Amino acid sequence: MGSGEADIRRFRAGDTDAVIALWERCELTRPWIDAPLEIALNQRTQPDGFHIAERHLAALGCPKVNLQVRHDNDAVVAFYERLGYVDDHVVSLGKRLPAGG
Repeated sequence: MGSGEADIRRFRAGDTDAVIALWERCELTRPWIDAPLEIALNQRTQPDGFHIAERHLAALGCPKVNLQVRHDNDAVVAFYERLGYVDDHVVSLGKRLPAGG
């Protein structure tokens, strides 16, 4: 794995401390949330993990999550639709900037 790449895989029990540390760095934890318990419960009831992140974002006051998925990636679109995401029928525009400013 090179610099700037992510190793994306299913959560493993040994990841708990690293995940909690990441949540803390991103200021996603709250004193009233028992993070290890939240992770354990999520692994039993929602192994895909999205609902933990959504609850933390909601607790921060975030009203909506937006995702970008390539229009021809039907499998990924179907995956997110099963999680309750809907097509907002908007256009996402992007512009690549030159490296180094």
